[in-house]
Formats: sequence, structure tokens, C-alpha cells
Amino acid sequence: MIMDAKRLIKQFWQEMLLKDKVFTGRELETGVVSFFNERLEVFPPGYSPIAMIEDAFKSRRLIKRGNRYIVI
Repeated sequence: MIMDAKRLIKQFWQEMLLKDKVFTGRELETGVVSFFNERLEVFPPGYSPIAMIEDAFKSRRLIKRGNRYIVI
């Protein structure tokens, strides 16, 4: 199941924002990536990463708060 989450997170960010970004294993596991010194959070703490990413990937719902992009 964790492999599915990693693949979805990578696919989501590559298609949405970070087409040329190379992801580290840690970034794929946590869903939080660093990009040009900005922290991009794929999902809020306490939520299921798999469900959040699947839903956000399908609907393309994303908000920006300060320097963070958050899937809602």
C-alpha cells in the first residue's frame, strides 16, 4: 500500500507543479517536498495520505497558504 501512496504522490506533484523535480525517498514517504527552498505539503497532518492524494489528484484541488501549497 505504501508503494501506491508513493506513486500517487509522485504522479500528483509531477503533473501539477514539479514536472522536473527529482524526489527523494523521504519526500515520497511523507508527502512533503522541498522545492526552491519552499515546503510543499501534499496533505495536512492527521489525514490519510492515500485518500487525500487520490482525491486531490482526481479533482486538482490545491490551495496556497504563505509559501505552502496544500491539497484540500
